Parts: sequence; structure tokens; C-alpha cells
Amino acid sequence: MRQALGLNRAFATVGEWEENRYEVADRSDVAGIGVIVRTCRDDSGAPQLEYRLANRFDTLTFNVAQGNSSVSSDQQLAVRVLGNEGQLDIQKVPFNQVKPITVDIRGVNALKIRLFLDDEQRCDYSSEITAVLEDITVR
Repeated sequence: MRQALGLNRAFATVGEWEENRYEVADRSDVAGIGVIVRTCRDDSGAPQLEYRLANRFDTLTFNVAQGNSSVSSDQQLAVRVLGNEGQLDIQKVPFNQVKPITVDIRGVNALKIRLFLDDEQRCDYSSEITAVLEDITVR
């Protein structure tokens, strides 16, 4: 059973998320969920989507990118996926790339997708990027 997870299905959010159409890399009119990311670490202020899955799914898939409207183009976006408070995956996404992410979520009820600026690279606290998540799906 395939199920799309939009903003309206989120159990809780941190940040000002918006469903809209975005330009990412060489693609226009991409339907996705976007948020401004300004924090350089994974903390309580980092933008986050939380879904309750009731342990019913095996796989999470989505695409993530930085929107072309991002103020900074030299920051990397870090994407951390948590399941039942444990880290399932972490990926880094530079500007001008669309990264597909697939995560095993068997046995996960509380799923969180948390975004922050990569502080291992060179994180500029005055920077901000628009993160775009596209086609969030569980199976």
C-alpha cells in the first residue's frame, strides 16, 4: 500500500512549512513542501515534519533539494530522518542537486524529517536556504 505524506498529514511541525510549487536545480513547477532553513545545528529550532505511521510501513521515499530562490547557494542542507527517536539516515544536499532518499522504516511509529545547515562544512549563521521536499511516500 503506497501512501503520500503531505503537510496536511503531519502530526506536528517545527518551522513555517508551505505546500507550493518551486524551482529546484534545472526543474520548474515542482510540487513540494518547502521551509526556510536558518539553523546550523540539529536542535529544537530546526525545521521538522513529524508523522505517525502506526508501524504499518516498510519504506519511506522522497526527493530533497534546495530551492533556486535560496538566499545562499554555498551552503549544504543536512537532512536527518529519525524513527522512534533513533537516527535512520542522514544525507547532505548541496545547491543545484535533487537527492532521492530511501529509508527502511519497518517498526517505526513516530517518523521525523529534520533539516538544518551542514555545520561540518562551513555554516554561515546569517545564511538561509529554502529546502524543498517532493513526493514524500511510504509503502
